[in-house]
Amino acid sequence: MSQGATATATDVIGPLRLDGRNAVVTGASGGIGLETARVLAAAGANVTIAVRDPAKGAAAVAAILSELPDAQVDQEALDLASLQNIREFCERLRRRDVPLDLLVNNAGVMFPPLTRTDDGFELQFGTNHLGHFVTTAGLLPLLLGAREPRVVNVSSAGHAMSGVDFDDPNFDRREYDKFVGYGQSKTANVLFATELDRRYQDRGLHSFSLHPGMIATDLARHMDTEDFNRLIERAQSRATHDGVDDDSDRPATGMPSFKSIPQGAATTIWACIAPELDTHGGAYCSDCAIATAEPWARDASYAQRLWEVSEHLTATRFVS
Repeated sequence: MSQGATATATDVIGPLRLDGRNAVVTGASGGIGLETARVLAAAGANVTIAVRDPAKGAAAVAAILSELPDAQVDQEALDLASLQNIREFCERLRRRDVPLDLLVNNAGVMFPPLTRTDDGFELQFGTNHLGHFVTTAGLLPLLLGAREPRVVNVSSAGHAMSGVDFDDPNFDRREYDKFVGYGQSKTANVLFATELDRRYQDRGLHSFSLHPGMIATDLARHMDTEDFNRLIERAQSRATHDGVDDDSDRPATGMPSFKSIPQGAATTIWACIAPELDTHGGAYCSDCAIATAEPWARDASYAQRLWEVSEHLTATRFVS
């Protein structure tokens, strides 16, 4: 199994077969989500692509089947900005009554103007975290029915932009900053993986979070030149603060190097299959290795508090 910063998802999975295993990948109509679904399907997994736009989902399934005619892949509609839609999605999957081995919480939004979900949550926190929180809760009975289930949350190094404001996570009172909102949602992805693993590791479930790398995808559709310049300024400031020197892999801007989409999906696949992670439940990963998240994203008390806040906001309870 090849791994590292330059490995592709295909390199990582190598000859491993996943026949008979079932996977759900959210946001898999394009980008690293689609590549994740494709690589899992190529290894023999039964893959459900969960996407908001059925037409894009159908196109993604067709793209995989055109390359892999024997692949077991289908799609389901899932709008992470609607709690009702999420619960309907989970009910449909529970009716299938098959164990779920892998849940890849990949979908996300990045840097939109202030927008609210159907339930009034700030869009980034509501979609990137709360939507996946409720999805995972709804699919938990299927996950616990699998032999060695894993939940993989696609976070980002962007979690360095902000911790979670537990008193006002939805920007109801504080001024909205889309960079802070994104950072908060990505920190939440890390904390959620940590607490999910703590609560369910004794029942065989492990959960991980990861930074996929900096990848040019449609996720950046809300960014303009000014936004990109602000992002560079933040990266330069952080590089100076962290003592990054000329021998690092950061270009002169202070930004990390770009990865291709196949490289960007590599750490997701690694988190799905790497046996060495069996004893590192809740780990945050990057470049197909265990990494260290920011202090506010690895505080156990914050992880527990986020869980409680998320349950309260969404009126959701996980099965015991």
